[in-house]
Amino acid sequence: MTDHSEPITLAAFPDELYAQMLVDALSDQGIMAEVAGGITGGFRAEAPGMVKVLVRASDKQRAEAYFVEWEHEGKSIDWNNVDLGEREDAD
Repeated sequence: MTDHSEPITLAAFPDELYAQMLVDALSDQGIMAEVAGGITGGFRAEAPGMVKVLVRASDKQRAEAYFVEWEHEGKSIDWNNVDLGEREDAD
């Protein structure tokens, strides 16, 4: 029998930044998530660590569906129509 409150891995990233962005986005959707392995994720050796995003087993389907949507979110932006402002020269 599956414990629906048991945490499962939704995704893994090579650094904590993207993992935390996904956790924040999931939270905005009402899905509890947390980052695991952040300390070892940035460590570079022969076996670098991965930073995992964990969700409850009961949220697995919703989290997976949202993760697919989240991954493709920026691909539809037409960067030719985005005003980034003027470049400021360094003094």
